[in-house]
Amino acid sequence: MARHALKTRRIWLYAAEWLLVIGLAVFAARNLLQMGTDLRLRGQEFGYLIGSGAVADVVYDVTGGLPLWNSWMGRGEPLLENSFSYVNNPFMFLPVMAWGMYDGAKIAVVLHAVIAGLGGWLLGYVIGLKTSGRLLGALLFAGAGSIVGAIGMGFYQMGLSQAYVPWVYAGLLATLRRHDRWSIGVFVVATSLLIFAGTF
Repeated sequence: MARHALKTRRIWLYAAEWLLVIGLAVFAARNLLQMGTDLRLRGQEFGYLIGSGAVADVVYDVTGGLPLWNSWMGRGEPLLENSFSYVNNPFMFLPVMAWGMYDGAKIAVVLHAVIAGLGGWLLGYVIGLKTSGRLLGALLFAGAGSIVGAIGMGFYQMGLSQAYVPWVYAGLLATLRRHDRWSIGVFVVATSLLIFAGTF
């Protein structure tokens, strides 16, 4: 009975920590949630690098299907198998599909701040940190300047792909320590998302 109560209390503590991380990540990135074309992500490369999702969005609206080929780039290039394409990553592509190139990209950045924060929390959990250590790890990853800096230079995929790194490390360390299925699942899914983030 006491063990069950302790487990329930721990679950509620973890849920509260996750809610705090999500709330702080969204609060920190709240300026990006101004919808409309008046506020755009900056950087010289943004227009080119967001292109795979924008092209897929436009073609899907017209034809109802996702194209395999981007004929609007020079002589054409693969859309899904392109090293800069993020169409296979749902956390990067679905916001662009749902809200368009400008607003969808901003929503994806906020979403990835949350993903990075929760990944930092999970990494702290896997290595055995207490509440303060888990929250510090979450906030350090969610507010990483390397993400903001890359996006500010227009490197959309490179910035967002960093959000999966703590998940990859957490999955790898948990797989080496625990040998259970959720650890392997986290490692495989996070690595796949990183690979399909559209950056090399």
